[in-house]
Amino acid sequence: MFSKTQDPLKVSTYILALALSSTGMAKGLDQLQAEPNKPADSTLTAPTSTTTPPSDTVPGANSLQPAVQTQAPGPVASATGEVERMYLASSFSLISLSADKGDWVSGATADLEAGYRFMTLMQKFDLFGTFRYRPVEITVKADQREYRGIVESYLFGAKGRMALNSKLAINASAELGASQTHLNSIDTLPNVDQSLEKSGVDLSLGGGVSYLVLDKLAVGTRLALGTGAFKTIQFGFDLRFLL
Repeated sequence: MFSKTQDPLKVSTYILALALSSTGMAKGLDQLQAEPNKPADSTLTAPTSTTTPPSDTVPGANSLQPAVQTQAPGPVASATGEVERMYLASSFSLISLSADKGDWVSGATADLEAGYRFMTLMQKFDLFGTFRYRPVEITVKADQREYRGIVESYLFGAKGRMALNSKLAINASAELGASQTHLNSIDTLPNVDQSLEKSGVDLSLGGGVSYLVLDKLAVGTRLALGTGAFKTIQFGFDLRFLL
């Protein structure tokens, strides 16, 4: 490749320059190659998600909820477990009614009663304010004449009820009211003896038992004794509807 006439010093210099240029080229190629193990630049990392997890996955999140939930108070139960405060009752009774003058004959009556429970004592005694309308058909014989008519009584009072269990209870009542008589002649004379069409105040004391057969229906018995303008003895059965 080199002639024998060339200067050995020039040849050596040429070889050294060639070697240095080869080394530089190799080093430049190495720098152009990618380095796989070098971590990515932190400035190019993706942003971290800041989504808040659901409250049921965060410890203590449910502690922010109120611990106690209040409810509106419901109706107060009576001694027999009933929640109604009012009732309507109807009874069918046999009744004996008499006055000072004449011969009074009566048979059966059907009265209406309404009550409102205003107090419960010792979780066993219920107290009611009551109103009762009691019409009684009567026949009157006096001074050889005969009349037919009706005696209407409007009685206000109080009733106490003591529960024996959740179904059965006993009742006691006291009533005070007014009674009025309406008569019609049934003989040949049209006029009516005004002394027989009397009105006055009556007092009635009674008692009985009551049994709750359905949630809003009770059946029972009643015995009542009355005095005042009329003397009465009444015994019968009643139905009570809870409201």
